[in-house]
Amino acid sequence: MWHYYRKLVTSLVWLLAGIAGVCLIGIIFITGTDIVLRRFDLAVLGAVDLVQVLGCLCLVLSLPYTTAVKGHIAVEFLFRHFSRRGKIVADTCTRFLGMLFFATLAWQSFQYGHNMLQKNAMTLTLNIPLFWVYWVAGFSFCVVILVKFFHLAHPGKEMIRP
Repeated sequence: MWHYYRKLVTSLVWLLAGIAGVCLIGIIFITGTDIVLRRFDLAVLGAVDLVQVLGCLCLVLSLPYTTAVKGHIAVEFLFRHFSRRGKIVADTCTRFLGMLFFATLAWQSFQYGHNMLQKNAMTLTLNIPLFWVYWVAGFSFCVVILVKFFHLAHPGKEMIRP
């Protein structure tokens, strides 16, 4: 069962990381194009809107990958002083707290996205609806929870090698 779980979650992580990469390339392209066009007194219409949306997506969609490879900052100097049992207990507690934190973030993101949908909130220049960005963030946070659950069941293992 863990094999299928890992395969499914790994596929989701890679998919979201790929989309985050495309968003980053979009940010680079839009910003670079806008800089070049400004030399000719032109600009990319809605560049700020696009970069804001793509930046948000890039950030939240890269979180599952960073969690899967354990790429977050670790407090090694604190854990060095713990016994093996203390490290396991501390790691387990932080994983549970992380899952609770990301569950709260996901719930609030879905709820706020629903509020944005009801208010018909849009970006200022291009009128891009904003609700879906929060829903994508909520989904990404749910994938982080799945990754943390894997790490909880398999302590010391990375889900994906960087």
